[in-house]
Amino acid sequence: ILLLEEGGIFRVKASRGIKPELVGDLQFKAEEELPLWLGKEGRILRKTEAQDIAFDPSYRGLPRQFEILQCAISVPLLTKGRLIGFLNLNQKVTGIPFSNDELEVLFTLASHMAVAIEDILLYQQIYYQKTYSQKILDNMSNGVVTIDKNEKITIFNHRAEEILGRRASEMLGQDLRYLPSPLGDLLYQTMKTSRAHHKEEIALFQGRLPLEVSTYPLTDEQQ
Repeated sequence: ILLLEEGGIFRVKASRGIKPELVGDLQFKAEEELPLWLGKEGRILRKTEAQDIAFDPSYRGLPRQFEILQCAISVPLLTKGRLIGFLNLNQKVTGIPFSNDELEVLFTLASHMAVAIEDILLYQQIYYQKTYSQKILDNMSNGVVTIDKNEKITIFNHRAEEILGRRASEMLGQDLRYLPSPLGDLLYQTMKTSRAHHKEEIALFQGRLPLEVSTYPLTDEQQ
């Protein structure tokens, strides 16, 4: 199984029967013959058909690519009309060619596989982005607090814990009123009016803790 990576390169993600020393170097650019044909035609390609197609100069390298992959058929992994990978299988142990019914089942399974793979990759991307953002927040010299449209605290970084003397575990998910005044008031005003506060000087805990506070509205495409 080869899957699409950043940069338009298909690399082996799982294999059986191919020498390990070959797997690491085995890759296809998106514009090479096999992925180009699979993405364009959107159907299974047999080795015998690939040999016939090779008479077209655009697909001259197909037979060689089938030899490299040691496969008899190549099954596209398509989702939303986009090729995200391809599954390559050699002949059955009986030596009998795949029937049309078997190919139809393989194509259906590959379609479900493609959807599952895309969901996994999307989850990984979101997870890595969240982890990356969390590392930035944890290492900032400023305290960062965010609230959502339901007036709940959604971010309370490590520096905010140190400044305000409260644990994130106690604050996350709580109503913004858990924040000392007027910090919560400034956040509430910004959320309701979309007006930012820039380096506003405030004092918390009856004047014992002077702070410089900036607030910003964070909105998506739907505001």
